[in-house]
Amino acid sequence: MEAEGKSARHHPLHTPLLWLLLPMIAGYTLANFVWLPSAWAVAATGLLTIGFATFVEYRTSGPCLDKRNYTLPLLLIGGTLSFAAYHELRSIPTPAGVFGAERAPREATLKIQIEQPWRGGHETWQGGLAKVVKAPPLARLSPGQQIHFSLDPGKADHTSFLPGSIIVAKGALRPIRPTEDPDNPSFETFLIGQGVSYHLTQGVWLETKQPAPIIRRVLSRGNQFLESQLRRGLPEGSPLADVYTAMLLGKRAALSDSQADAFRKTGTMHFFAISGLHIGVIALTLAQILNLLRLPRLWVPVIGLSLLAIYVLITGAAPSAVRAFLMTVAFWLSLSI
Repeated sequence: MEAEGKSARHHPLHTPLLWLLLPMIAGYTLANFVWLPSAWAVAATGLLTIGFATFVEYRTSGPCLDKRNYTLPLLLIGGTLSFAAYHELRSIPTPAGVFGAERAPREATLKIQIEQPWRGGHETWQGGLAKVVKAPPLARLSPGQQIHFSLDPGKADHTSFLPGSIIVAKGALRPIRPTEDPDNPSFETFLIGQGVSYHLTQGVWLETKQPAPIIRRVLSRGNQFLESQLRRGLPEGSPLADVYTAMLLGKRAALSDSQADAFRKTGTMHFFAISGLHIGVIALTLAQILNLLRLPRLWVPVIGLSLLAIYVLITGAAPSAVRAFLMTVAFWLSLSI
């Protein structure tokens, strides 16, 4: 009995899995609270550290140092880095997913720069695409990364959501999951195609750090002025005013759900995209008015094209509108030379 007691005292309990569990806990904790600049670089560093420690343990000899004094810390450090990188790689959303995993939504406060706003029809929300300016480490977002946002504008002025403005917003940050049906692409599939990996949803506007450039604000006021003129004399909430606004200013969000569904079913939704039809009608109208004013021949295209360019910019300078404007410039100048 005495011999057995001595043997138990001199041979402590072995827990081999503990040396795997400790770096796993440390690595997951590190990944959750510290932003890793490159998960692949961290993974390579961790694996090289483990390889070096293993090589030293089994391939070197000599009484200069006790190998266990430094191989065990190296193994723990390498394991911690490897597990941190593994956790980080599983958390990075991509169009196809990484190892089939995705992160759960989490609350985040971000500073973002508006790139492409999509205004809601009833001004109860503001959505669009934005570029990250500053994000907390736990958000796992790098400056310059593009996100999709959907916010309650609150007391924010409409100019806070113009392209170029920088705002601070708070909401639920979640990765975008693509649709599993390739024949029926979803909005998420469209966002992934634009290089967007995260939604900032159920958010609220907190403050505007930097207003949009002055040219953007002037064009926005011009857009509002035209909309007020189109709605002038019509009852508030008139369906006809909504159609006018959507058709002449390209604001499809002004249409009610029933109106949008009706135009979509008839295949006439393209009427509400500013394109060659709009530019051609307006250019022809301007040409007739300027000719009636008996202006000099060379002044007609200068004034007409200037007014037409302002209209294109006020309506958002869609690619189809810019293309039609350039064609109008070439045609109008050819008649004046």
